[in-house]
Amino acid sequence: MAGTARIDVSAMGVERRVARALHASGLRWWASDGWVLGYHRDGRVAGGDVDAGVWWRDLPAALAVLRPLGEVTLDTAHQARLRIDGVSVDVHGAERDGETVSYRLGERPELRYVFSARLFVRLTTITACGISVPAPSPVEDYLTEHYGDWRTPTRDWAWDASPPCLRRA
Repeated sequence: MAGTARIDVSAMGVERRVARALHASGLRWWASDGWVLGYHRDGRVAGGDVDAGVWWRDLPAALAVLRPLGEVTLDTAHQARLRIDGVSVDVHGAERDGETVSYRLGERPELRYVFSARLFVRLTTITACGISVPAPSPVEDYLTEHYGDWRTPTRDWAWDASPPCLRRA
């Protein structure tokens, strides 16, 4: 049907596998970025890209849990990227500094996303790919800090230029 967004079924399967693996690990993790945006705004996968956050000190453990699921394509001190069944999975290592939580962007470590720390104190859950996953809370505040007007889809959004939360490290 014209004008209907295509649902990326392969990304949904990968989201389930990533969520189950991270849940089973016992690590404190959360869905982030487009994973939260897609399900909160559209009720589906956004862009076929899966994003998760963990505390920076837990990034090596998260990577160890996820490594059996696919190929590691990026492994820095602040971010890991895996390719699982053709789907990109980014795991960001977040750091708290007083009233902010931030994470560096692996391909561009001079850039970071910075959020209010209060969003990560008590996580909420969202239903994504048929399962409950943790997410920053309140979700709409997180999305506003990350995307600005997150309710209106945009074609020209760029992860390394558009977000209101983007800062130079």
